[in-house]
Amino acid sequence: MGAHNAHYETAGTRERRPDHVTIAAKFDRYARFYQRTAKDIVGGAWLWSIRWNYDTDPYRDPLPPILLVFNEIGARSARTQIRNIAALTRHHWEGQPDREGAFHSYRGKIPIVATRLDLLRKHGPHGPVFWRFGRKHREDLWSAVGNPREEATLRQRAQAYRERQAQEKRQQARQAAQREARRPSCTRCGQKLTDDRRRMTETFPEPDHNWRPGVCASCEADVLHQEKEQERVEAEERQRQETEANRPRSLFRRR
Repeated sequence: MGAHNAHYETAGTRERRPDHVTIAAKFDRYARFYQRTAKDIVGGAWLWSIRWNYDTDPYRDPLPPILLVFNEIGARSARTQIRNIAALTRHHWEGQPDREGAFHSYRGKIPIVATRLDLLRKHGPHGPVFWRFGRKHREDLWSAVGNPREEATLRQRAQAYRERQAQEKRQQARQAAQREARRPSCTRCGQKLTDDRRRMTETFPEPDHNWRPGVCASCEADVLHQEKEQERVEAEERQRQETEANRPRSLFRRR
């Protein structure tokens, strides 16, 4: 979310300026506002989402950032004010550490960023003059309202995942090639046996009435057909011989 989409709170050190308790209390109202939904929109979109542009991200649930700009005037220190406000609003901005401790997730949290006018004058609005509550160092505005460590970590994890997927595919391809090299061939035609035929041959190595191990399905059908045809021919021959043997013999021979 760009800086033009942020809320701004400017606090000087004049006596009329609200103290850190008053400023911190405003974030309770901001939090309630962020929970309001637009009743006239199907699906109940957040009210703030129709007023400010933002990048949709269902995993991060972003909220509009709030920028506090302090002017170092008078006896009260802007640094002290910032620290006090951060302490009172911790429940609004504090993120949760990633499972590996690589970054903090700020889902549903308010990005609160603070700076001082003297820093803006010295470094300009694009310099590292913004301190996001909960972080140790000042950053440029884009980094402060965003989460560079999370983005970098997620990119690295996505790249590592892609590399693991590629490695697994290569491993699977090698294993498939090894299995193919070990696959037995049909003893009749030489064609590689299918996985089912190979498993059946290993499980039932002996032939039976309708099963011939070690051959492909096509050859098995051909073999069974030939065997049945041979059986038919042999049966017909036996029948012929039996008929011939049982035929009555004449008592007289013809001269």
